[in-house]
Amino acid sequence: MLSSICVWTSIVIETVTRKSQPVTTDVTALVWYRQRGMTFSENPLFGMILGSPRRGVRGHIRVLVVDDSSIVRRFLVGRLAEMTGIKVVGEALSAAEAILLVTRLQPNVVILDLEMPGGSGLEVLTHVKTRALGVTVIMFSAFRDEHVPKQCKQMGADHCFVKPEGITALLGVLAQLAQRMGWEQPKAK
Repeated sequence: MLSSICVWTSIVIETVTRKSQPVTTDVTALVWYRQRGMTFSENPLFGMILGSPRRGVRGHIRVLVVDDSSIVRRFLVGRLAEMTGIKVVGEALSAAEAILLVTRLQPNVVILDLEMPGGSGLEVLTHVKTRALGVTVIMFSAFRDEHVPKQCKQMGADHCFVKPEGITALLGVLAQLAQRMGWEQPKAK
């Protein structure tokens, strides 16, 4: 496993860092990475390089918002637009559309409602966690049953927040992800 990550890492580093000297060997790639204080997500398909802020490695966190309520989608997209380092790459209102957009848009984060037309958020969660490795899934729903968040976590959800009270916590998680990418959020006034 480690050697396959190293091989893939050397390819990615060579591709991503065309400005600097390309890395040619697996061991060199791993050393090159660690010397620069970088870590690598365990996702060879959709992974992203996470650098320390002082290095200036910046990539936007690509977010897909999935909710059948246009009001909730508009609200989330509006709030996310105010955050630095966050880019909403798509919106979906059904499970089928969400699965299609996860494949097409390759987001880093999916904000996912539980109940929607054409299937449940749990189906989308299962699809994302089995096929789009490394994607952070944040369940954001009006959970009626107190056991649902536990079930979502067991199925692979990274975070579960209840609508509407959990919006501050949800935005806090995204701010932390953006900060790890070197983006500082403006202070609240």
